[in-house]
Amino acid sequence: MQMNFIRSLTLLALVAGISAQGVSTIKYFHSEDDLLRGIAMKSSAISHDPYIQVMYNSNGQMISKSRVEFDGEILLETIFEYAEDGSLRRKSERDGKGNVIKMYVYGAEEMSETFIGFAFPQRPFSEFQDRITIYSFDVSGDVTEYLFKSVDNHPFGAVRLSYFEGGLPSEERWILLPEERTMRLFDYDYDPISRNYALTEYDSTGTKISQVGLVLPTKYIPELYELLSGSESRSGNVLEESDEILDDIHSRLSKGWNPSDEGALLEIGVLSSPDLIYLTDGETLEVTLVEVTKEFVRFMFFGENELITMPITKVQEIERRDGKIIYPVIY
Repeated sequence: MQMNFIRSLTLLALVAGISAQGVSTIKYFHSEDDLLRGIAMKSSAISHDPYIQVMYNSNGQMISKSRVEFDGEILLETIFEYAEDGSLRRKSERDGKGNVIKMYVYGAEEMSETFIGFAFPQRPFSEFQDRITIYSFDVSGDVTEYLFKSVDNHPFGAVRLSYFEGGLPSEERWILLPEERTMRLFDYDYDPISRNYALTEYDSTGTKISQVGLVLPTKYIPELYELLSGSESRSGNVLEESDEILDDIHSRLSKGWNPSDEGALLEIGVLSSPDLIYLTDGETLEVTLVEVTKEFVRFMFFGENELITMPITKVQEIERRDGKIIYPVIY
């Protein structure tokens, strides 16, 4: 009786998490082989061995596949999302704690488009229309690799990233596959004491082709200097704000921004306000935004440190703390 109760609670949680996709049928399987053969079992046949639980939409397509322990604990969950024509658009893998560890995007995708334009400028873009982009995440939720594959599952490129302690990027390497040849390298240098932040770009021969940097203005974030200088005192979401500023620097540098042309990055009052995410279910989240893409939004709840990744399909609108609507983009 207790096992059935726990299983019911787990099922309710799963249904709530993907109800937006329209759960029509739930089936159970002893193994992956049984799933491939379509040999389902009754829920009453669940034993003390792990099993597979699959949810389907009204078209008979899988929208969730979970590897579950007999007590209802999820070991691994895969979420499937489909385009309007019924083709698979995205697949995400989450661990038992709900952290996304892999994400597969089929077809058009922003990072792969940028890589293809740089690495293969002479080849028609139509050759890459049916590509697959695989995101890999570390335990902190940071992307460690974008892997690009052709429709026949042949890898042709990757962007690999590493980070300083605390989550700031330290290196971004663009690699041509399968020969593992570095085509482009962004090397970050950050000194938390002096607040110097610099970005150097190298070409495929290791020649430096550009370098830009600035010093973070402590008069706009005084608590940040105390934190990075070794003080244990901390108020609010100081570290999150520094991450956002550095992300903003990276974005603007890539667009040709010259740091000497401007002063402050953010207005003083803006630093103490949260960003707002309005969900499709009517809930409003007060957060610190980290990254917004066509596939997902990454953020931390306002005043907290845990990095969270959420599919963009759950989001209705994103309002930046200065009042600007940044999702959806209205032209």
